[in-house]
Amino acid sequence: MNLTRITKLGRPLAVALGAGLLVGCESLNYTQCQIWGPVDPFGVRAAVPPADREAIKQIVGAAAARFKLVDMTSASLVPNVLAHYTEIDVANPIQIKVYLAGDKVLVDLTQSSAGGETAAFRDLKQALLRDLGEKFGDRVHLTPAAQLTGSKKLGPGTPKKVVTPRAKG
Repeated sequence: MNLTRITKLGRPLAVALGAGLLVGCESLNYTQCQIWGPVDPFGVRAAVPPADREAIKQIVGAAAARFKLVDMTSASLVPNVLAHYTEIDVANPIQIKVYLAGDKVLVDLTQSSAGGETAAFRDLKQALLRDLGEKFGDRVHLTPAAQLTGSKKLGPGTPKKVVTPRAKG
């Protein structure tokens, strides 16, 4: 077999293999929201108080119910979990995990999907950020993507404040 014939066979084979790998790949859609504790008159940030933790659980629970997620908190293996919701009987379930991490509460929204963020994921993310932002204002922050993925290239970054639209009136 000559080299020209091998090259002619190799190129289509490589293209087919590459296309097959791309089609079969899934990505993880992941958004993390941090709710920080209040700042006292001396400028010291406190841990998130129990009443605020309950409010976070209520807000997340209401959003989860609107999007038909099921409460799995009692079966959750997440340490320090406050709430855990997931879609049932779907190929790519959306999950919400709410848990304590040090002096703040983290809300993780995840879904694996072959086509990037689904409309349901995007709508749920917007609803959570809006509802949490309305209640907790500048205490709500998004964790930068570089911190979620462990990337060193983008730098450590600081959490982005969530800006909620204000009603005109």
